[in-house]
Amino acid sequence: MKKEIFLAILIGIVFGLIVMFGWEVKKKHLPSSFPSPTPTIAPSLSVTPSSQESTQEKTLFLSLDSPEDESISSQEKITLKGKTIPLATIIVISEEEENILVANENGEFESTISLSPGPNEIEVSAYDEEGKVVKKTITVTYSTAKF
Repeated sequence: MKKEIFLAILIGIVFGLIVMFGWEVKKKHLPSSFPSPTPTIAPSLSVTPSSQESTQEKTLFLSLDSPEDESISSQEKITLKGKTIPLATIIVISEEEENILVANENGEFESTISLSPGPNEIEVSAYDEEGKVVKKTITVTYSTAKF
């Protein structure tokens, strides 16, 4: 039994070395047979933004108006409100649920979130049309204790 295990391990090592040798030989010959891609530089275009577009709208940002970070809530459901660029996609992930929404034309958004007892970490992500993302995380503690 020990001889068969030793033989199987030896065959595996030899086979692995052969595969690695073939891989290295192929890797050496690949660059010479395929030209490396050269970056192409597009001609620069001068575009002046129209009076309706502002540079502030193009810069992705995320601000959360309510609730405040590290706040305590006696309500099981809270309303998350914030602002970002107009029509940005907003993803809200909490302990209990995930919400996907779109900011309005003014960049404002609002979502109702269910809280679980104790601290709840809420992650809010804003995505623009180019796929850029801005994330903020807040913690809201749900407690029914009287202070």
